[in-house]
Amino acid sequence: MPNLEHDPQNPTDLLDRPIAVGDVVAWGTTWGRSPALCIARIEKIRFIKKARYGGNEEVPQAQADSYQLSLRPLKSTGDVTWYLKTTGELYYRHKHGKLPPEELEAKTKIVHHVKNVVKLEPFE
Repeated sequence: MPNLEHDPQNPTDLLDRPIAVGDVVAWGTTWGRSPALCIARIEKIRFIKKARYGGNEEVPQAQADSYQLSLRPLKSTGDVTWYLKTTGELYYRHKHGKLPPEELEAKTKIVHHVKNVVKLEPFE
């Protein structure tokens, strides 16, 4: 799916609402073979532009041609890679046994299709 039109210097969600680091968003993903829904917190917004010899380089927000979101999954209907908070080691249930959620940390996901998130807000 191509990136939907977006302002590369002003991050917004699918409904054109501003998003920022720390916001909780719903992200529709096709990670793996089947579609999934992930609820995640925005860890970082990386402002980028095309590098002279290919690839991307991180730049200040005012110079950006695009941006990427780094999301930390909170809940997902798909697979999430988990790490042990204490050692940073990959968590395997068959190796480490069942651990409480507070001992685990989800691997961040980098989102290139930046308009593929919807900011979640509490009901009032």
